[in-house]
Amino acid sequence: MPILQRLCIVLASTIVLNGTTAYAESIPELHQRVIVVANLNEPESIELARYYQAKRAIPERNLILLETSREETITWQTFVETLFNPLREQLIDQDWMDAVTSPHLDSESRRRDVPLGHRIAYLVLCHGIPLKISEDAAPGAKQPQKLKVKRASVDAELALLAHPAYARSGAVRNPLFRKLDPLALTLSKVIKVARLDGPDLAAARGLIDRALIAEAEGLRGRAYVDLGGPHTQGDDWLKATADHLEKLGFDLQIEESRELIPMHERFDAPALYFGWWKSSPQGAVSREGLSFPPGALAFHIHSFSARTVRSRTQAWMGPLITRGVTATVGNVYEPYLNLSHRPHLFLEALAAGKTLGDAAFYSLPILSWQAVLIGDPLYRPFKVSLAEQLEEAPQRTSRLDAYAVLRQMRLLQAQGRHEEALEVGQRGFFQSPGLALTYALAQAYLEAGQREKALQTLAFTERLTEIPVEMVPVAKAIADLLAKEQQKAKALALYRTLLSTRGLPEAMERAYLPNGLLLAHTVGDMTLQQAWTQRLAAAPAAND
Repeated sequence: MPILQRLCIVLASTIVLNGTTAYAESIPELHQRVIVVANLNEPESIELARYYQAKRAIPERNLILLETSREETITWQTFVETLFNPLREQLIDQDWMDAVTSPHLDSESRRRDVPLGHRIAYLVLCHGIPLKISEDAAPGAKQPQKLKVKRASVDAELALLAHPAYARSGAVRNPLFRKLDPLALTLSKVIKVARLDGPDLAAARGLIDRALIAEAEGLRGRAYVDLGGPHTQGDDWLKATADHLEKLGFDLQIEESRELIPMHERFDAPALYFGWWKSSPQGAVSREGLSFPPGALAFHIHSFSARTVRSRTQAWMGPLITRGVTATVGNVYEPYLNLSHRPHLFLEALAAGKTLGDAAFYSLPILSWQAVLIGDPLYRPFKVSLAEQLEEAPQRTSRLDAYAVLRQMRLLQAQGRHEEALEVGQRGFFQSPGLALTYALAQAYLEAGQREKALQTLAFTERLTEIPVEMVPVAKAIADLLAKEQQKAKALALYRTLLSTRGLPEAMERAYLPNGLLLAHTVGDMTLQQAWTQRLAAAPAAND
């Protein structure tokens, strides 16, 4: 049968009038259309694939094993021979893709198949599958044009498995960009690819487990936006992201300097982190013992943020995953800012209820380029509403519940419903007291002119004998608030407690000691003055 005639038959059989596909009606559950790819040469890759399938009820038949390199970086030839061609062949043979097949190869060694559509929700690459493709230019060869390089992420090339034809050297426009509900014909051109990866098997498995926890209990915590990069466009994206986070009610902290959030600043319960420019985690993001809450999303814009995912200290992907981030995006080589994921669009899609996989491709303008998505593509951070979180909170004892209360307070305050915000905060404080809610509620009472209630709330801190490191900056803010309200003895007592925290970073110590010394002098505590003076003199210079 002629190719054109076969094309018409296939298209007619798969596209229906409402813009959806026939397979979507017969197999409505996304997880049944997830294809999991593992490396036959890496036992941990297969173990992770089966773990993911079990956790998400993905059918056994959806697992594809490929015999490929165990290295992160491979040549184009290795990519085509061990990933692209055999994967496309299996997808066609198993009826996940429609295509007119051909035994012949094109100039880039790919089979000359003519894809006609696919039935795949997401393609998930497991730990052990190569990450990036090298330039493989001949020694001494002329440098290619800016957007005509051949190096790329494996993921971004596999996203075009169902594309009828694309040139290898250079970026390809993503037809899903800024389309929240794309038509079936548009979806048929792209396969959404995600990666479950990290420094080791345990880290990669954590991506799955933390997504499921967040989908069961809700995404709870604070939001952080770190501005101050080298280009106005990036800062504009992040400012738009901050605006959206405020509308969602998250307790938001914005860093506007050219540095990352300093070590001594707040970075408690970072459920949402957006920043850019630095080549690796620094300041608060690099704090020893830092743990992101279950479901946390981290988005750091940097040219080589994903140059490796197997290191706990290099680039951004590995360190973030090691610290408990559930989902992140990055670049294996220089993408150029305007061709990378856009944070405000990423958040916009997630907040609209989209999956991680859909949000990533909604926010990415270009394929066959440098981007990777790390995390479970089925993950929906906002699956559990704030109202549901608050309803379930009394049955739990999680410290994160206070942040859900804080979020509800912020939303009510934004609507001018300040009395209701205070009531919500007070109820939450009695159910789940903590430093973050204590500070926010006391501030709200002071703004409402209710100083006595503010001081009653702050009295919670008098019972503290130990403070977790991540909460020390909040305790310091409370101590400063007490001092401002002329409760200097209580403020000094809190400084004594927070400066006695085990494992206190030197940068925090040096930043907080001067205020503590001033209070000790004001109160007349000569013993603390002398001890802290000696301690400050011995403390090395802070290096945030």
